[in-house]
Amino acid sequence: MRVAAIVAIGAMMGATAAQSATPRCVPPAELEALAVVLLPDAVQAVGLKCATSLPATATLRSGLTPLVTRWREEAPAAMAGAAAAISRFGSAKISAADAPAMLTMMRGMMIDEMIDDVSPATCAKVERAVTLAAPLPARNVAGLFVMAAQLGGRSTRGIELCPEPR
Repeated sequence: MRVAAIVAIGAMMGATAAQSATPRCVPPAELEALAVVLLPDAVQAVGLKCATSLPATATLRSGLTPLVTRWREEAPAAMAGAAAAISRFGSAKISAADAPAMLTMMRGMMIDEMIDDVSPATCAKVERAVTLAAPLPARNVAGLFVMAAQLGGRSTRGIELCPEPR
């Protein structure tokens, strides 16, 4: 069963990881930063796709703009970590200097991949998850995603998480 933040980000991460011939591990902090950067766009895309399937009072309809705006405010502080995560994807090494541009280019592809996984039948579940996550800062939602990935094993949707230092 899929839920909003995990589904949305997981699907996007899967699209990116699928491009990698030799996956490298991603430190949890970098994956969390990437999730913070992608979360607002992911939720906005899901909200637009689910708009006709949800009541007008749904968070993904009536509360979407303020939620996405608030979560977007956290993205600039996470950009360096997100760029570091992106530099680990792909068969060719991406330089740290090129990673932000690569992230911008890949964002659209990842969002498109995520949207393909959402159907009107899943919109109510996604709405519930977003409603539960809405009061949290983006970094907390991203942290929950990474924690769920860690609890499920060191690999999620083709992305290998590096072990955390003890």
